[in-house]
Amino acid sequence: TSARNNNFLALIIIDLDEFKLINETYGHAAGDTLLKELSRRLSTQVRKSDIVARLGGDEFGVIINGYKQETDIHILTNKLMGVFDRPIDYGAESFHGKGCLGVALLGPEELPRDAAALLRAADGALYRAKHKGKNTIVYYDQRLGETLQQSASMENALNKAVENNELELYYQPKINSETLTLSGAEALLRWKWTGHEQVSPAIFIPIAERSLSIIEIGQWVLEEACRKMDYWKKKGLNLVPIAINVSPIQLQSSTFIRRVIETLDQYDIDPKLIELEITESTLMEHVEHISDRMNKLASIGCKWVIDDFGIGHSSLSRIADLPISKIKVDQSFVQMAPTSPADKKICSIIVLLAHELNLELVAEGVETLSHINALTLLPQDELQGFYFSKPLTSTDFEVWLQPEQFSQCVD
Repeated sequence: TSARNNNFLALIIIDLDEFKLINETYGHAAGDTLLKELSRRLSTQVRKSDIVARLGGDEFGVIINGYKQETDIHILTNKLMGVFDRPIDYGAESFHGKGCLGVALLGPEELPRDAAALLRAADGALYRAKHKGKNTIVYYDQRLGETLQQSASMENALNKAVENNELELYYQPKINSETLTLSGAEALLRWKWTGHEQVSPAIFIPIAERSLSIIEIGQWVLEEACRKMDYWKKKGLNLVPIAINVSPIQLQSSTFIRRVIETLDQYDIDPKLIELEITESTLMEHVEHISDRMNKLASIGCKWVIDDFGIGHSSLSRIADLPISKIKVDQSFVQMAPTSPADKKICSIIVLLAHELNLELVAEGVETLSHINALTLLPQDELQGFYFSKPLTSTDFEVWLQPEQFSQCVD
């Protein structure tokens, strides 16, 4: 139609940020109010001949046709983004909605694509927009298409990574702030994709979460860490708590608790030696669904750690009610503390908060002595970063666990 009428056609997918948080915090009636008001606002920004529809959950779709210039589409998408500018009232509360837009554009000279292809293009643009941040608009183009194709190829390879023995765990030591001796380690996943360079976790973890392969990969991480701990124990080495990063997708899996318990039993690992790390944003976005699971694993001795603390939107009352044992100060604050009074003050507040709540604290991203001197820590707190050690292979980390090395201070 767009080619025949010499017009532009566009499919726009709009995703609402933090809709689940509003639903879980204020109830479904609040979520319904938000959806209805946003639907009304979106409809006022387009013509009667255009189509606005809810695609499900927290997504809307908009189909527009009959525009003569591509710039008209850009003007319209900015208007659609503008529906989030004004707060939405619900009783005494005001919600400041945010969203992301993915746009698939079909010009007059382009060959018509089938509906499924256009939807995939808009969905791909939305996927990229959500990774760029809130209130972002991304237009699908050939370059993005190639990137998404690469992501699809990576996703297929990632699904076979466990089977092909391409995954490996590295261990970064954590150091007691008072004795400067080894007090724990964080297990960090690495992927050596056959025929390619090593892929950064920042790239492959989001892909694994989107494809749900993170459930199998996360289970592999837990099993590999426990298998190594069992191996070290049988060699007579000293064991320290190992922190394992847990994805929100894993936490919501119905088999998560059972598989953790079975793995600990299989390798005869004391649950107190396992720390489960979740990011602050994950905790707050999914707290209603995961709190029971957190409590069940805490009841057998596993420890829960909030990672990247300080950059999310934690509710202090929620933290106090959850079985949290430790928080990790986000490395961005630690690294700026020596030169930025504001970041140093934030670090001090987080440290004070942890101690007042009887939580242990980890300062991550420690790369210089000045990072340590800028912090006021208690004897039970920990330091982690390149100042002490980079992430190590399991063989190299074994040296730290030797009895003669275990109690020595780090130089």
